[in-house]
Amino acid sequence: MELGLDVQLTGTKDLNGFLLEKPVSSLDTIVMVLTGRNGSGKTRFIESVSNGSTQISINGSPLDKASISYIKQSALNPNLGNVYNHSNSQQRLTAALSFYNSVKHDFDLPFDRSKSQAHDRRNESNTLNYEQLYNLCSAISKKMDKPASELSHDDIILNYEEPSNNILGVQNISTIFNQYIQRQHLNKYNKWLNTVENEDVKFFSDVEFVDKFGDKPWIVINKILDETFDGKFKFNVPDEDSKSYSFQASLINTEDGKDSVLSVQQLSSGEKTLLWLALTLFNTQYYEVEFTKAPKVLLIDEPDAFLHPKMVVKMYKALESFSKSFGSIVIISTHSPTTVALSPKDSVFLVENNNLKLIEKDEGIAELLDGVTQISISPDNRRQVFVESQYDADVYQSIYYRLMNSSRLIDPKVSLSFVSSGPKMPSQQLMDKAKQILQVTDENLLSEFTESINGIGNCVQVLGQVEALLNNDSKTVRGIIDWDLKNRPKKGISILAEDYAYSIENITLDPVCINLLLHVDKNHTMSDICGSEVNWHEFIENDQLLQVSIDRLIFKVLGRDSNKDAVLAYTSGLKLYTDRDYLRMNGHALERKIKEKYPELNAYCKKGRDGDLKCTIVNKVMITLSNCKFIPVEYEKVIADVQK
Repeated sequence: MELGLDVQLTGTKDLNGFLLEKPVSSLDTIVMVLTGRNGSGKTRFIESVSNGSTQISINGSPLDKASISYIKQSALNPNLGNVYNHSNSQQRLTAALSFYNSVKHDFDLPFDRSKSQAHDRRNESNTLNYEQLYNLCSAISKKMDKPASELSHDDIILNYEEPSNNILGVQNISTIFNQYIQRQHLNKYNKWLNTVENEDVKFFSDVEFVDKFGDKPWIVINKILDETFDGKFKFNVPDEDSKSYSFQASLINTEDGKDSVLSVQQLSSGEKTLLWLALTLFNTQYYEVEFTKAPKVLLIDEPDAFLHPKMVVKMYKALESFSKSFGSIVIISTHSPTTVALSPKDSVFLVENNNLKLIEKDEGIAELLDGVTQISISPDNRRQVFVESQYDADVYQSIYYRLMNSSRLIDPKVSLSFVSSGPKMPSQQLMDKAKQILQVTDENLLSEFTESINGIGNCVQVLGQVEALLNNDSKTVRGIIDWDLKNRPKKGISILAEDYAYSIENITLDPVCINLLLHVDKNHTMSDICGSEVNWHEFIENDQLLQVSIDRLIFKVLGRDSNKDAVLAYTSGLKLYTDRDYLRMNGHALERKIKEKYPELNAYCKKGRDGDLKCTIVNKVMITLSNCKFIPVEYEKVIADVQK
């Protein structure tokens, strides 16, 4: 993605043996990804840009050191700010209003650096400096549509924002939350003055308020955290009716179904990096450009060092958002083939022999894997696997990722990508038609509609697509279908749980996993589940209690005692007993029966979509809560089979 900037790099002096020999010009990319072998000079190049040994220019204008920010990997530590003190905040606001009275006549003129320095020498109070106040009032004047010199104290109070000198991984969450609540209360008071007391005071409607000041910051930041950490962390939410303005934000760990406060120091190295990125992403959405001090060039040395590969996509999302919001260039270094593979188009640069050159992703990956013969990037070691629905694809993909490096059956060298069968239509075309015919404008609904249409498939479509592609010499295509009591394997087609279970639902709606979900999320007691009031951690380690829980659930669902005539085998080696009828009845009928007996489970089915329950059980229970202890071996077998 491009910024419309002409970036030029020129070596000016040697830094620890690195001197950029040939100038690099006409760069136009949001993110530059530097790669190369150890010792090639990636870190030294970044340091040379930071200290001016490599001069960087934008549109022909050289940047000074103040416009460049260099962050080492060890410095990617998030900062949640200090404890909020309402009294101190009010003192700073009062001082800012007084300062504004004395300098406002200058605020309709262009910013004057010498005038700023002169005022700051005289102004020693605990408040904003001249430049900070100038930027604040400039932003408010645009919002209120009046000259900066004519702002009222009410205008400033309503829009007052503590300046952020560093928007990179730093945010005083408590201050942001309290200021927003104050702003809400003041706007309501202004509305009362205007409508009841008939005073000439401006106020905003609810829609205008959100348009001017954005959504509630706790909603914005928690949405970012949810997407970044898959629901593991969140911030506590303030009481919007409280006028004490003493709320203190805390980071909450939501794992195990119990909220617990934790400090940044308790996070892993990878989690710290992700939280740093999440705060930076929040800042790009929260702050207006003119009221921030964002660097023109952001240099980060190996930000992906502690990140799981799937988190690299989120890293790029945060960095691209930062770049687009503030018109900045981001330069990172990496040793990871995954980071290179997932990088934006035309963004990978090879550092080699004191030179920098734009390369294709494949060349960058090959450079990093040079000499590592056991890793293959051959297309023959990749499989595209068609399955019956998008929900099935999500389930298989999640389980494959968790088993690929621990299973004795699955070959980690053969990569798998699971996709839904069925005809696909261009997403934009579907969205355009939904807008035109159905009058739908909500982007989330449009996206959901598109995914639903393109995610629909069935057994026949899997068979048809795989057969057609194989007949056209597509040797790496495979398919997985349910047994349905009748299906048999054929060329390119594998059967899930053949001669064992009717469908993917019968496998995934595992009695142990359902019981664990009901206990952790829906407050079902362990006494009801297994007859013993134990901690759920103890429960999953006790085979006898696990068997009791299976028997009780089957009794409730089938209306009779379990025959215990079928084995439940898990990839962890654990074996328990279930009922053959539970496994062999129609999968959708089984799901309906389970939800009739446990209506709480309907909460996981957004808008009545059955597949959501399946995905929740796999991701929350099979993978997260039980640490993969209860993944059925049938998944492992069929995944290994499509690799052949």
